[in-house]
Amino acid sequence: MRWIAWGTCLVLALAGCDRSQEAVDTQSCSLLCQCFADPTDEAQAECVGGCLSDLAPVDQACQLCISENADRCAALEGRCLEPCVGPQPDPDPTEEGFPQ
Repeated sequence: MRWIAWGTCLVLALAGCDRSQEAVDTQSCSLLCQCFADPTDEAQAECVGGCLSDLAPVDQACQLCISENADRCAALEGRCLEPCVGPQPDPDPTEEGFPQ
């Protein structure tokens, strides 16, 4: 009988580990905005809102990159750009500013 109680506790604990996509998106954007936006509440809220509209839903590779590099803001931009927004196209050499 005791093993049923422990099994039930284990199942409930594991179910609590599964976070919603909304929670993953919000946490990922919050970590990004801590690096790239002013630290005021208004600036952070505006940044998170913009991030959510640009990145959500955050996929697993992006979320993992952000969480692994959250303590190094320079690394976030350098390492997480591609996993989060995809490869960036090469600049168009016919655009203004490129030598002809």
